[in-house]
Amino acid sequence: MKSTRTSQASPAELARQHLDQGRKQEALEWATTVADAPVDSVEDRQNLATAAQILAAEGQTERALELYQRIHGQYPDDVVASFAIACCHARLGNADLAIATFRKHVLRPAVGACEGFAHALVDGGGIENAVQFLREMDANIRSEARISVMLASLLSKQGDDAGAISLLEECLKKDIGDNRLRSRAYFNLGVVSETTNPQGAEAAYRTAIEADSDYENSWINLAVLLCHTNRTEEAAELLDAARDRFPDNTQLMYLRGFTHRLAGDSAAAIEQFRLLTSLTVDHLQGWEMLGRCLTDSGQEDEAIAHYQKWLEIHPGHPVATHLLSALESNQVASRAAPEYVATTFDAFASTFEDMLVKLEYRGPEYFNSLLREHLGDPEQYQGNILDAGCGTGLMGKILRPFANRLTGVDLSSAMLAQAAKLKLYDELLQADLVDYLAEHAGTFDVVLAADTLNYFGDLTSVLRLCFESLQDGGWLFFSIEQGPLSDDCFTLMPHGRYVHSPHYLVYHLGELGVPGGTMRKVVLRKENQQDVNALLIAAQKTSP
Repeated sequence: MKSTRTSQASPAELARQHLDQGRKQEALEWATTVADAPVDSVEDRQNLATAAQILAAEGQTERALELYQRIHGQYPDDVVASFAIACCHARLGNADLAIATFRKHVLRPAVGACEGFAHALVDGGGIENAVQFLREMDANIRSEARISVMLASLLSKQGDDAGAISLLEECLKKDIGDNRLRSRAYFNLGVVSETTNPQGAEAAYRTAIEADSDYENSWINLAVLLCHTNRTEEAAELLDAARDRFPDNTQLMYLRGFTHRLAGDSAAAIEQFRLLTSLTVDHLQGWEMLGRCLTDSGQEDEAIAHYQKWLEIHPGHPVATHLLSALESNQVASRAAPEYVATTFDAFASTFEDMLVKLEYRGPEYFNSLLREHLGDPEQYQGNILDAGCGTGLMGKILRPFANRLTGVDLSSAMLAQAAKLKLYDELLQADLVDYLAEHAGTFDVVLAADTLNYFGDLTSVLRLCFESLQDGGWLFFSIEQGPLSDDCFTLMPHGRYVHSPHYLVYHLGELGVPGGTMRKVVLRKENQQDVNALLIAAQKTSP
Protein backbone atom coordinates (compact mmCIF):
# COMPACT_ATOMS: atom_id res chain seq x y z
CA MET A 1 0.00 0.00 0.00
CA LYS A 2 1.48 3.31 -1.05
CA SER A 3 1.59 5.99 1.64
CA THR A 4 1.21 9.70 0.99
CA ARG A 5 2.92 12.46 2.86
CA THR A 6 1.59 15.97 3.25
CA SER A 7 4.23 18.70 3.53
CA GLN A 8 3.56 21.31 6.17
CA ALA A 9 4.91 24.84 6.38
CA SER A 10 7.76 25.29 8.83
CA PRO A 11 7.38 27.69 11.79
CA ALA A 12 9.59 30.21 9.96
CA GLU A 13 7.41 30.00 6.82
CA LEU A 14 4.26 30.44 8.93
CA ALA A 15 5.79 33.51 10.58
CA ARG A 16 6.54 35.02 7.18
CA GLN A 17 2.95 34.31 6.12
CA HIS A 18 1.68 36.06 9.27
CA LEU A 19 3.75 39.14 8.40
CA ASP A 20 2.70 39.16 4.72
CA GLN A 21 -0.98 38.84 5.69
CA GLY A 22 -0.86 41.67 8.24
CA ARG A 23 -0.82 39.51 11.37
CA LYS A 24 2.21 41.33 12.70
CA GLN A 25 1.71 40.48 16.35
CA GLU A 26 1.83 36.73 15.69
CA ALA A 27 4.97 37.15 13.56
CA LEU A 28 6.68 39.26 16.24
CA GLU A 29 5.77 36.82 19.00
CA TRP A 30 7.41 33.97 17.07
CA ALA A 31 10.48 36.12 16.25
CA THR A 32 10.90 37.09 19.92
CA THR A 33 10.73 33.45 21.00
CA VAL A 34 13.34 32.35 18.44
CA ALA A 35 15.65 35.29 19.13
CA ASP A 36 16.98 33.79 22.37
CA ALA A 37 17.16 30.17 21.19
CA PRO A 38 20.56 28.49 20.63
CA VAL A 39 21.93 28.12 17.09
CA ASP A 40 22.90 24.47 16.95
CA SER A 41 21.74 23.50 13.45
CA VAL A 42 21.13 24.81 9.95
CA GLU A 43 17.42 25.06 10.79
CA ASP A 44 18.22 27.14 13.90
CA ARG A 45 20.33 29.44 11.75
CA GLN A 46 17.53 29.85 9.21
CA ASN A 47 15.01 30.51 11.97
CA LEU A 48 17.24 33.18 13.52
CA ALA A 49 17.70 34.87 10.12
CA THR A 50 13.92 34.88 9.58
CA ALA A 51 13.35 36.32 13.06
CA ALA A 52 15.86 39.08 12.29
CA GLN A 53 14.08 39.86 8.99
CA ILE A 54 10.73 40.17 10.79
CA LEU A 55 12.17 42.43 13.50
CA ALA A 56 13.87 44.64 10.92
CA ALA A 57 10.67 44.87 8.86
CA GLU A 58 8.81 46.06 11.95
CA GLY A 59 11.35 48.76 12.78
CA GLN A 60 13.23 46.90 15.53
CA THR A 61 16.54 47.45 13.75
CA GLU A 62 18.81 47.31 16.80
CA ARG A 63 17.38 43.95 17.90
CA ALA A 64 17.63 42.62 14.33
CA LEU A 65 21.27 43.71 14.21
CA GLU A 66 21.99 41.69 17.37
CA LEU A 67 20.58 38.55 15.76
CA TYR A 68 22.50 39.01 12.51
CA GLN A 69 25.70 39.54 14.52
CA ARG A 70 25.05 36.25 16.36
CA ILE A 71 24.78 34.46 13.01
CA HIS A 72 27.93 36.18 11.72
CA GLY A 73 29.82 35.26 14.89
CA GLN A 74 29.22 31.56 14.27
CA TYR A 75 29.24 31.70 10.46
CA PRO A 76 31.63 34.51 9.41
CA ASP A 77 31.39 33.52 5.74
CA ASP A 78 27.59 34.04 5.63
CA VAL A 79 27.42 36.86 3.07
CA VAL A 80 23.66 37.31 3.55
CA ALA A 81 24.12 37.98 7.26
CA SER A 82 27.02 40.36 6.54
CA PHE A 83 24.91 42.27 4.02
CA ALA A 84 22.05 42.49 6.53
CA ILE A 85 24.46 43.80 9.20
CA ALA A 86 25.61 46.53 6.80
CA CYS A 87 21.99 47.51 6.07
CA CYS A 88 21.12 47.61 9.78
CA HIS A 89 24.06 49.92 10.50
CA ALA A 90 22.97 52.11 7.58
CA ARG A 91 19.38 52.38 8.85
CA LEU A 92 20.69 53.25 12.33
CA GLY A 93 22.69 56.13 10.84
CA ASN A 94 26.11 54.48 11.20
CA ALA A 95 27.02 55.13 7.56
CA ASP A 96 30.82 54.78 7.82
CA LEU A 97 30.57 51.44 9.65
CA ALA A 98 27.86 50.27 7.24
CA ILE A 99 29.93 51.06 4.14
CA ALA A 100 33.04 49.47 5.64
CA THR A 101 31.10 46.30 6.43
CA PHE A 102 29.59 46.18 2.93
CA ARG A 103 32.98 46.62 1.23
CA LYS A 104 34.67 43.99 3.42
CA HIS A 105 32.12 41.21 3.18
CA VAL A 106 30.09 41.81 -0.02
CA LEU A 107 32.96 41.49 -2.48
CA ARG A 108 31.05 41.07 -5.77
CA PRO A 109 27.71 42.76 -5.07
CA ALA A 110 24.74 42.15 -7.31
CA VAL A 111 22.86 45.19 -8.55
CA GLY A 112 19.91 44.40 -6.27
CA ALA A 113 22.23 44.37 -3.26
CA CYS A 114 23.61 47.80 -4.24
CA GLU A 115 20.10 49.20 -4.54
CA GLY A 116 18.99 47.71 -1.23
CA PHE A 117 22.03 49.03 0.60
CA ALA A 118 21.61 52.50 -0.91
CA HIS A 119 17.96 52.53 0.25
CA ALA A 120 19.13 51.58 3.74
CA LEU A 121 21.60 54.50 3.74
CA VAL A 122 18.80 56.88 2.72
CA ASP A 123 16.52 55.48 5.46
CA GLY A 124 19.23 56.29 7.98
CA GLY A 125 19.40 59.91 6.84
CA GLY A 126 22.51 59.43 4.73
CA ILE A 127 21.41 60.50 1.26
CA GLU A 128 24.86 62.01 0.59
CA ASN A 129 26.49 58.72 1.57
CA ALA A 130 24.04 56.85 -0.68
CA VAL A 131 24.96 59.12 -3.61
CA GLN A 132 28.67 58.61 -2.98
CA PHE A 133 28.19 54.84 -2.72
CA LEU A 134 26.13 54.64 -5.93
CA ARG A 135 28.66 56.77 -7.82
CA GLU A 136 31.31 54.22 -6.89
CA MET A 137 29.05 51.33 -7.92
CA ASP A 138 28.08 53.12 -11.15
CA ALA A 139 31.76 53.35 -12.05
CA ASN A 140 32.27 49.65 -11.37
CA ILE A 141 29.06 48.24 -12.91
CA ARG A 142 28.81 50.28 -16.11
CA SER A 143 26.47 47.88 -17.87
CA GLU A 144 23.75 48.22 -15.25
CA ALA A 145 21.32 51.07 -15.94
CA ARG A 146 19.49 50.35 -12.67
CA ILE A 147 22.32 51.94 -10.69
CA SER A 148 22.27 55.07 -12.89
CA VAL A 149 18.49 55.41 -12.59
CA MET A 150 18.54 55.20 -8.79
CA LEU A 151 21.53 57.55 -8.57
CA ALA A 152 19.71 60.11 -10.72
CA SER A 153 16.68 59.92 -8.43
CA LEU A 154 18.85 60.64 -5.38
CA LEU A 155 20.64 63.51 -7.13
CA SER A 156 17.26 65.09 -7.81
CA LYS A 157 16.31 64.74 -4.14
CA GLN A 158 19.52 66.61 -3.30
CA GLY A 159 18.45 69.43 -5.61
CA ASP A 160 20.89 68.55 -8.40
CA ASP A 161 18.34 68.29 -11.21
CA ALA A 162 20.94 69.17 -13.85
CA GLY A 163 23.16 66.30 -12.70
CA ALA A 164 20.21 63.92 -12.64
CA ILE A 165 19.13 64.91 -16.16
CA SER A 166 22.65 64.53 -17.52
CA LEU A 167 23.02 61.07 -15.96
CA LEU A 168 19.63 59.86 -17.24
CA GLU A 169 20.23 61.18 -20.76
CA GLU A 170 23.60 59.41 -20.87
CA CYS A 171 22.00 56.23 -19.56
CA LEU A 172 19.20 56.35 -22.15
CA LYS A 173 21.70 56.64 -25.02
CA LYS A 174 22.63 53.04 -24.27
CA ASP A 175 20.51 50.09 -25.31
CA ILE A 176 18.34 49.25 -22.28
CA GLY A 177 16.78 45.93 -23.16
CA ASP A 178 14.48 45.87 -20.14
CA ASN A 179 11.38 47.90 -21.11
CA ARG A 180 10.33 48.23 -17.49
CA LEU A 181 13.66 49.81 -16.52
CA ARG A 182 13.67 51.96 -19.65
CA SER A 183 10.22 53.22 -18.65
CA ARG A 184 11.43 54.10 -15.14
CA ALA A 185 14.40 55.97 -16.58
CA TYR A 186 12.12 58.08 -18.79
CA PHE A 187 9.71 58.56 -15.89
CA ASN A 188 12.52 59.89 -13.68
CA LEU A 189 13.67 62.12 -16.53
CA GLY A 190 10.16 63.57 -16.69
CA VAL A 191 10.09 64.21 -12.93
CA VAL A 192 13.38 66.14 -12.88
CA SER A 193 12.60 68.07 -16.08
CA GLU A 194 9.16 69.42 -15.18
CA THR A 195 10.29 72.74 -13.70
CA THR A 196 12.79 73.77 -16.37
CA ASN A 197 11.54 71.91 -19.43
CA PRO A 198 7.83 70.96 -19.27
CA GLN A 199 7.76 70.00 -22.96
CA GLY A 200 10.69 67.65 -22.43
CA ALA A 201 9.00 66.24 -19.33
CA GLU A 202 5.83 65.57 -21.30
CA ALA A 203 7.78 63.75 -24.01
CA ALA A 204 9.58 61.70 -21.35
CA TYR A 205 6.32 60.65 -19.68
CA ARG A 206 4.79 59.67 -23.01
CA THR A 207 7.85 57.57 -23.86
CA ALA A 208 7.70 55.97 -20.42
CA ILE A 209 4.09 54.94 -21.10
CA GLU A 210 5.06 53.51 -24.50
CA ALA A 211 7.83 51.45 -22.89
CA ASP A 212 5.68 50.14 -20.02
CA SER A 213 2.03 51.11 -20.10
CA ASP A 214 1.34 49.23 -16.85
CA TYR A 215 3.23 51.75 -14.69
CA GLU A 216 0.43 53.96 -13.41
CA ASN A 217 2.69 56.73 -12.09
CA SER A 218 3.63 57.73 -15.64
CA TRP A 219 -0.05 58.21 -16.49
CA ILE A 220 -0.63 60.16 -13.27
CA ASN A 221 2.30 62.54 -13.72
CA LEU A 222 1.50 63.18 -17.37
CA ALA A 223 -2.13 64.00 -16.52
CA VAL A 224 -1.06 66.39 -13.74
CA LEU A 225 1.45 68.07 -16.07
CA LEU A 226 -1.24 68.58 -18.71
CA CYS A 227 -3.50 70.16 -16.08
CA HIS A 228 -0.68 72.44 -14.91
CA THR A 229 -0.23 73.66 -18.49
CA ASN A 230 -3.97 74.40 -18.87
CA ARG A 231 -4.66 71.40 -21.13
CA THR A 232 -7.43 69.94 -19.03
CA GLU A 233 -9.32 68.42 -21.97
CA GLU A 234 -6.20 66.49 -23.04
CA ALA A 235 -5.68 65.40 -19.43
CA ALA A 236 -9.28 64.17 -19.27
CA GLU A 237 -8.85 62.18 -22.50
CA LEU A 238 -5.62 60.63 -21.19
CA LEU A 239 -7.26 59.65 -17.90
CA ASP A 240 -10.27 58.21 -19.69
CA ALA A 241 -7.86 56.08 -21.75
CA ALA A 242 -6.30 54.84 -18.50
CA ARG A 243 -9.68 53.76 -17.11
CA ASP A 244 -9.74 50.29 -18.69
CA ARG A 245 -6.10 49.62 -17.83
CA PHE A 246 -6.42 50.68 -14.17
CA PRO A 247 -10.12 50.28 -13.32
CA ASP A 248 -9.60 50.23 -9.54
CA ASN A 249 -6.80 52.78 -9.15
CA THR A 250 -8.31 55.35 -6.80
CA GLN A 251 -5.62 57.97 -7.44
CA LEU A 252 -6.35 57.94 -11.17
CA MET A 253 -10.07 57.97 -10.37
CA TYR A 254 -9.63 61.07 -8.21
CA LEU A 255 -7.55 62.81 -10.89
CA ARG A 256 -10.16 61.94 -13.51
CA GLY A 257 -12.90 63.55 -11.45
CA PHE A 258 -10.76 66.55 -10.57
CA THR A 259 -9.80 67.10 -14.21
CA HIS A 260 -13.41 66.89 -15.40
CA ARG A 261 -14.30 69.48 -12.76
CA LEU A 262 -11.54 71.79 -14.02
CA ALA A 263 -12.87 71.33 -17.55
CA GLY A 264 -16.35 72.35 -16.37
CA ASP A 265 -17.97 68.91 -16.78
CA SER A 266 -19.68 68.57 -13.39
CA ALA A 267 -21.67 65.47 -14.36
CA ALA A 268 -18.56 63.52 -15.36
CA ALA A 269 -16.74 64.71 -12.23
CA ILE A 270 -19.62 63.61 -9.98
CA GLU A 271 -19.72 60.20 -11.68
CA GLN A 272 -16.02 59.63 -10.93
CA PHE A 273 -16.18 60.85 -7.34
CA ARG A 274 -19.26 58.70 -6.68
CA LEU A 275 -17.37 55.67 -7.97
CA LEU A 276 -14.34 56.57 -5.86
CA THR A 277 -16.32 56.98 -2.63
CA SER A 278 -18.16 53.72 -3.29
CA LEU A 279 -14.81 51.91 -3.39
CA THR A 280 -13.14 53.45 -0.35
CA VAL A 281 -14.14 55.40 2.74
CA ASP A 282 -10.58 56.60 3.33
CA HIS A 283 -9.93 58.81 0.28
CA LEU A 284 -11.06 61.95 2.10
CA GLN A 285 -10.22 64.33 -0.75
CA GLY A 286 -12.56 62.31 -2.95
CA TRP A 287 -15.34 62.60 -0.36
CA GLU A 288 -14.77 66.35 -0.15
CA MET A 289 -14.73 66.85 -3.92
CA LEU A 290 -17.98 64.93 -4.39
CA GLY A 291 -19.69 67.22 -1.90
CA ARG A 292 -18.28 70.33 -3.56
CA CYS A 293 -19.28 69.14 -7.05
CA LEU A 294 -22.82 68.38 -5.90
CA THR A 295 -23.02 71.86 -4.36
CA ASP A 296 -21.57 73.55 -7.45
CA SER A 297 -24.17 71.85 -9.66
CA GLY A 298 -27.06 72.98 -7.44
CA GLN A 299 -27.71 69.56 -5.84
CA GLU A 300 -27.55 70.90 -2.30
CA ASP A 301 -29.91 68.32 -0.77
CA GLU A 302 -27.71 65.53 -2.12
CA ALA A 303 -24.62 67.35 -0.88
CA ILE A 304 -26.13 67.58 2.63
CA ALA A 305 -26.93 63.86 2.60
CA HIS A 306 -23.40 63.15 1.38
CA TYR A 307 -21.76 65.16 4.20
CA GLN A 308 -24.04 63.50 6.75
CA LYS A 309 -22.98 60.08 5.47
CA TRP A 310 -19.33 61.19 5.60
CA LEU A 311 -19.77 62.20 9.25
CA GLU A 312 -21.34 58.83 10.06
CA ILE A 313 -18.20 57.15 8.75
CA HIS A 314 -15.71 59.71 10.07
CA PRO A 315 -17.42 61.39 13.07
CA GLY A 316 -16.37 64.97 13.66
CA HIS A 317 -14.24 65.31 10.52
CA PRO A 318 -13.53 69.07 10.25
CA VAL A 319 -14.06 69.38 6.48
CA ALA A 320 -17.40 67.54 6.47
CA THR A 321 -18.54 69.43 9.58
CA HIS A 322 -17.71 72.85 8.11
CA LEU A 323 -19.13 72.25 4.64
CA LEU A 324 -22.32 70.77 6.10
CA SER A 325 -22.63 73.86 8.28
CA ALA A 326 -22.25 76.02 5.16
CA LEU A 327 -25.31 74.33 3.65
CA GLU A 328 -27.38 74.27 6.84
CA SER A 329 -27.70 77.98 7.60
CA ASN A 330 -29.13 77.40 11.06
CA GLN A 331 -25.77 76.01 12.23
CA VAL A 332 -23.35 78.71 11.01
CA ALA A 333 -20.20 79.08 13.13
CA SER A 334 -18.51 82.45 13.67
CA ARG A 335 -15.32 81.17 11.99
CA ALA A 336 -14.04 78.11 10.20
CA ALA A 337 -12.45 75.64 12.59
CA PRO A 338 -8.63 75.75 12.41
CA GLU A 339 -8.65 72.00 11.75
CA TYR A 340 -10.78 72.58 8.65
CA VAL A 341 -8.43 75.22 7.26
CA ALA A 342 -5.30 73.15 7.97
CA THR A 343 -6.78 69.97 6.48
CA THR A 344 -8.08 71.75 3.37
CA PHE A 345 -4.85 73.54 2.52
CA ASP A 346 -2.58 70.62 3.40
CA ALA A 347 -4.45 68.61 0.77
CA PHE A 348 -3.55 70.79 -2.20
CA ALA A 349 -0.44 72.71 -1.10
CA SER A 350 1.68 71.32 -3.95
CA THR A 351 -0.78 72.48 -6.64
CA PHE A 352 -2.05 75.65 -4.95
CA GLU A 353 -0.25 78.26 -7.07
CA ASP A 354 -0.96 76.41 -10.32
CA MET A 355 -4.62 76.44 -9.39
CA LEU A 356 -4.57 80.18 -8.74
CA VAL A 357 -3.09 80.77 -12.18
CA LYS A 358 -5.99 78.85 -13.73
CA LEU A 359 -8.44 80.92 -11.66
CA GLU A 360 -6.81 84.14 -12.95
CA TYR A 361 -5.93 85.20 -9.40
CA ARG A 362 -4.77 88.85 -9.23
CA GLY A 363 -4.14 89.27 -5.51
CA PRO A 364 -0.36 89.90 -5.71
CA GLU A 365 -0.86 92.53 -8.41
CA TYR A 366 -3.53 94.38 -6.41
CA PHE A 367 -1.67 94.24 -3.09
CA ASN A 368 1.59 95.36 -4.67
CA SER A 369 -0.19 98.47 -5.95
CA LEU A 370 -1.88 99.08 -2.58
CA LEU A 371 1.39 98.73 -0.64
CA ARG A 372 3.23 101.16 -2.89
CA GLU A 373 0.36 103.61 -2.66
CA HIS A 374 0.43 103.75 1.15
CA LEU A 375 4.02 102.78 2.07
CA GLY A 376 5.90 104.40 -0.78
CA ASP A 377 9.26 103.21 -2.11
CA PRO A 378 9.93 99.69 -0.75
CA GLU A 379 13.67 100.35 -0.46
CA GLN A 380 12.94 103.34 1.76
CA TYR A 381 10.27 101.67 3.91
CA GLN A 382 11.89 98.51 5.41
CA GLY A 383 9.45 97.55 8.18
CA ASN A 384 8.71 94.57 10.41
CA ILE A 385 6.00 92.76 8.42
CA LEU A 386 3.63 89.89 9.17
CA ASP A 387 2.19 87.80 6.31
CA ALA A 388 -0.92 86.51 8.11
CA GLY A 389 -1.99 83.27 6.48
CA CYS A 390 1.07 83.22 4.25
CA GLY A 391 0.22 79.94 2.49
CA THR A 392 2.85 79.01 -0.10
CA GLY A 393 4.48 82.44 0.13
CA LEU A 394 2.76 84.02 -2.84
CA MET A 395 2.54 87.40 -1.06
CA GLY A 396 6.04 87.01 0.33
CA LYS A 397 7.36 87.88 -3.11
CA ILE A 398 5.48 91.20 -2.88
CA LEU A 399 6.27 91.91 0.78
CA ARG A 400 9.98 91.08 0.85
CA PRO A 401 11.14 94.34 -0.81
CA PHE A 402 9.29 96.33 1.91
CA ALA A 403 10.57 94.23 4.81
CA ASN A 404 13.49 94.55 7.14
CA ARG A 405 12.05 91.41 8.77
CA LEU A 406 9.33 89.23 7.26
CA THR A 407 7.37 86.68 9.30
CA GLY A 408 4.88 84.19 7.86
CA VAL A 409 2.17 82.43 9.88
CA ASP A 410 -0.13 79.70 8.60
CA LEU A 411 -2.14 76.74 9.89
CA SER A 412 -1.03 74.40 7.10
CA SER A 413 2.33 72.69 7.55
CA ALA A 414 2.30 71.63 3.89
CA MET A 415 1.79 75.23 2.75
CA LEU A 416 4.62 76.40 5.01
CA ALA A 417 6.91 73.76 3.52
CA GLN A 418 6.27 75.27 0.08
CA ALA A 419 6.87 78.80 1.40
CA ALA A 420 10.17 77.74 2.97
CA LYS A 421 11.52 76.78 -0.46
CA LEU A 422 11.33 80.43 -1.53
CA LYS A 423 13.80 81.55 1.17
CA LEU A 424 11.96 84.88 1.46
CA TYR A 425 10.93 84.75 5.11
CA ASP A 426 13.02 85.38 8.20
CA GLU A 427 10.61 83.19 10.17
CA LEU A 428 7.80 80.78 9.29
CA LEU A 429 5.47 79.53 12.02
CA GLN A 430 2.61 77.05 12.10
CA ALA A 431 0.02 78.67 14.35
CA ASP A 432 -3.57 79.81 14.59
CA LEU A 433 -3.66 83.47 13.60
CA VAL A 434 -5.82 84.55 16.56
CA ASP A 435 -3.50 82.90 19.07
CA TYR A 436 -0.41 84.31 17.39
CA LEU A 437 -1.70 87.89 17.23
CA ALA A 438 -2.76 87.76 20.88
CA GLU A 439 0.88 87.11 21.84
CA HIS A 440 2.44 89.83 19.63
CA ALA A 441 0.85 93.14 20.58
CA GLY A 442 2.67 96.23 19.28
CA THR A 443 5.10 94.16 17.21
CA PHE A 444 4.58 94.90 13.53
CA ASP A 445 4.68 97.86 11.16
CA VAL A 446 2.54 96.03 8.59
CA VAL A 447 0.11 93.12 8.79
CA LEU A 448 -1.13 91.72 5.47
CA ALA A 449 -3.93 89.15 5.40
CA ALA A 450 -4.59 88.16 1.79
CA ASP A 451 -7.56 85.77 1.42
CA THR A 452 -7.19 84.85 5.09
CA LEU A 453 -10.17 86.59 6.71
CA ASN A 454 -12.46 84.73 4.29
CA TYR A 455 -12.37 81.95 6.88
CA PHE A 456 -13.68 84.22 9.63
CA GLY A 457 -17.33 85.16 9.82
CA ASP A 458 -17.38 87.46 12.83
CA LEU A 459 -14.41 89.78 12.25
CA THR A 460 -14.71 91.61 15.57
CA SER A 461 -11.91 89.82 17.46
CA VAL A 462 -9.51 89.14 14.62
CA LEU A 463 -9.60 92.75 13.36
CA ARG A 464 -9.04 94.06 16.90
CA LEU A 465 -6.08 91.70 17.35
CA CYS A 466 -4.63 92.74 13.99
CA PHE A 467 -4.62 96.38 15.04
CA GLU A 468 -3.30 95.58 18.51
CA SER A 469 -0.35 93.75 16.90
CA LEU A 470 0.59 96.95 15.02
CA GLN A 471 2.75 99.74 16.28
CA ASP A 472 1.23 103.24 16.15
CA GLY A 473 1.13 104.37 12.54
CA GLY A 474 1.26 100.77 11.30
CA TRP A 475 -0.86 99.49 8.42
CA LEU A 476 -3.29 96.62 8.06
CA PHE A 477 -3.91 95.40 4.51
CA PHE A 478 -6.46 92.65 3.90
CA SER A 479 -9.00 91.26 1.48
CA ILE A 480 -12.44 89.75 1.95
CA GLU A 481 -15.00 88.39 -0.48
CA GLN A 482 -17.91 90.79 -0.91
CA GLY A 483 -21.41 89.80 0.14
CA PRO A 484 -24.75 91.53 -0.52
CA LEU A 485 -24.57 95.31 -0.33
CA SER A 486 -27.69 95.51 1.86
CA ASP A 487 -26.46 92.97 4.41
CA ASP A 488 -24.90 94.27 7.62
CA CYS A 489 -23.29 91.00 8.69
CA PHE A 490 -21.58 87.95 7.19
CA THR A 491 -22.69 84.82 5.33
CA LEU A 492 -21.10 81.38 5.16
CA MET A 493 -21.31 80.29 1.54
CA PRO A 494 -21.69 76.69 0.31
CA HIS A 495 -18.06 76.67 -0.91
CA GLY A 496 -16.96 77.01 2.74
CA ARG A 497 -15.81 80.65 2.82
CA TYR A 498 -17.48 83.67 4.38
CA VAL A 499 -18.56 86.81 2.55
CA HIS A 500 -19.00 90.23 4.17
CA SER A 501 -20.79 93.40 3.20
CA PRO A 502 -18.99 96.77 2.90
CA HIS A 503 -21.33 98.16 5.60
CA TYR A 504 -20.21 95.47 8.02
CA LEU A 505 -16.55 96.37 7.48
CA VAL A 506 -17.09 100.11 7.75
CA TYR A 507 -18.97 99.61 11.02
CA HIS A 508 -16.30 97.43 12.63
CA LEU A 509 -13.39 99.56 11.45
CA GLY A 510 -15.18 102.56 12.92
CA GLU A 511 -15.67 100.72 16.21
CA LEU A 512 -11.91 100.15 16.30
CA GLY A 513 -11.22 103.87 15.86
CA VAL A 514 -10.08 103.63 12.25
CA PRO A 515 -11.49 106.77 10.64
CA GLY A 516 -10.92 105.97 6.99
CA GLY A 517 -8.33 104.27 4.82
CA THR A 518 -8.93 102.68 1.46
CA MET A 519 -11.64 100.24 0.43
CA ARG A 520 -11.47 99.10 -3.14
CA LYS A 521 -13.78 96.71 -5.02
CA VAL A 522 -11.95 94.27 -7.32
CA VAL A 523 -12.50 91.02 -9.19
CA LEU A 524 -10.02 88.84 -7.35
CA ARG A 525 -10.31 85.64 -9.42
CA LYS A 526 -12.70 83.29 -11.21
CA GLU A 527 -14.61 80.41 -9.66
CA ASN A 528 -16.89 78.10 -11.67
CA GLN A 529 -16.41 80.52 -14.58
CA GLN A 530 -17.85 83.37 -12.46
CA ASP A 531 -16.15 86.53 -11.15
CA VAL A 532 -15.31 86.52 -7.44
CA ASN A 533 -15.92 90.05 -6.19
CA ALA A 534 -13.74 91.13 -3.31
CA LEU A 535 -12.86 94.16 -1.22
CA LEU A 536 -9.28 95.26 -0.65
CA ILE A 537 -8.78 97.33 2.48
CA ALA A 538 -5.86 99.42 3.72
CA ALA A 539 -6.32 100.87 7.23
CA GLN A 540 -3.82 102.69 9.43
CA LYS A 541 -3.55 102.47 13.21
CA THR A 542 -3.49 105.94 14.74
CA SER A 543 -2.43 107.02 18.21
CA PRO A 544 -5.28 107.01 20.76
